[in-house]
Amino acid sequence: MLARTQPSTGFTGLTVTPDGLTVHWKGRVPAQVQKLVDASPVAVTIRPTAFSLAELDRAARELADSVAASGAAASRIGPSADFSAIEVSAASPVSTLAAQLAAGRSGIPVRYVVEPEAVPAYGRWDDTSPFWGGNAIDRLTDPILRHYTYCTTAFSVTKPNGTSGLLTAQHCGTNEEWRTPYGDALVGTSDGGNTTLDSVVITGSSYAPVVYVGDTNSSSGAAVTGAANPGVGSYVFASGSWSGASVLKVTAVNQYAVADGVTHGPGFWAVNEEGVASVGQGDSGGPVAGVNSDLQTVSARGLISMVSTGSYQGACVGRTSDGRICSTRSFHINIDAVTSGLGVSVATL
Repeated sequence: MLARTQPSTGFTGLTVTPDGLTVHWKGRVPAQVQKLVDASPVAVTIRPTAFSLAELDRAARELADSVAASGAAASRIGPSADFSAIEVSAASPVSTLAAQLAAGRSGIPVRYVVEPEAVPAYGRWDDTSPFWGGNAIDRLTDPILRHYTYCTTAFSVTKPNGTSGLLTAQHCGTNEEWRTPYGDALVGTSDGGNTTLDSVVITGSSYAPVVYVGDTNSSSGAAVTGAANPGVGSYVFASGSWSGASVLKVTAVNQYAVADGVTHGPGFWAVNEEGVASVGQGDSGGPVAGVNSDLQTVSARGLISMVSTGSYQGACVGRTSDGRICSTRSFHINIDAVTSGLGVSVATL
């Protein structure tokens, strides 16, 4: 908490393992932080790093903007798992991408790797007011052929004026009326949102600080009691309305992804360690959360934004639809960035 409230510190990041927690820190560790480490009930190791979180984030953001401006087809941009460099991934040979971009930012090494491109995860089902996060929403896109766009909501939020809302992904649609697929209940209308953060707020109804857990037809939920970004190596669960809930391992944090020439982030990449393509189109905007010590409650971690294609792509679980893309690896926008960027707070019980 101390590092999160003092952005000028040397805090870089966290790595979670079964044996304990590693705090990556640049420079001298403040006495207040060392005191917290010494008093921690779990094993905590402080590992020196060359760059702070602020420096890495600034370099990643500048590099992502350069990628977007150049038209290069990079999909993942952000710190490496050990926080020693910025990694840039692309589906094309890295030499081509490297030639289009500067070799480094602010003295921070840049590594180029080949990975499949990321695509937006475009679109349980008969939710009623007050609506929960993780429910399915749709909007009519073709009144003649009766075509719909489907997405998922994330977390209930509160605006500064006290208005309640529900988060979802911006790429699902801005300034649109959203309803439940079954029952046609009005969930609300999305605002303009934030493109970089791929997030919008839906308002116009009543919403509860609860998210659906379980499969696509589940009626079970967990109360939201907090919100914080995840650490590398930690486990979270994504709960999309098309795929249902699944456990994912966070593999990279404070990342940026570029899709269709637009930079999205900061966020985190996570994988299904069992190799199941458990996140896919239709899950977009859905909640990514961490389970608390009280297993009936969760903490918000982020919003489902994109899935990886190529070797990560696999057979979808849950509901199926012709041409639906699902993946074992997915990109999620940091909850702290979403709330700060949209000027809202996560509603909690």
